[in-house]
Amino acid sequence: MVGSINVEYLQNATLDTLEHLATELTDEQFPFDYIQTLDAKDKTDSLHACLIIHKIMSGKIVPWPFQLQALLALLHGSDVLITVGTGSGKTLCLSLPMLLHPKSMSTTISLLKRLQATQVWLGEVL
Repeated sequence: MVGSINVEYLQNATLDTLEHLATELTDEQFPFDYIQTLDAKDKTDSLHACLIIHKIMSGKIVPWPFQLQALLALLHGSDVLITVGTGSGKTLCLSLPMLLHPKSMSTTISLLKRLQATQVWLGEVL
């Protein structure tokens, strides 16, 4: 049933509806254990994020617990520093708050220019 629901419906769904929809997913990556530890508000935000990403990505991606933790910290007004390896999902951490609250604003600092300069320097040294 999740596949036939649009994103706008998911954005406005209640906690009960979200929990019902989430139980239909059998994806072993779905972070049920983490979500069950949250209070009602954080559980609602996390389920919104999981189900919206699941829908947008055709079931191929579901947020990991660290991504949900970053989301919730941002929604609670905290600054967040995420240090994980390349390809681990930092970009999704940036996208989740915008999906849940499209009128919100965030600042992202990326050191890609510095990384490129370091790689060029290493190439010259080697």
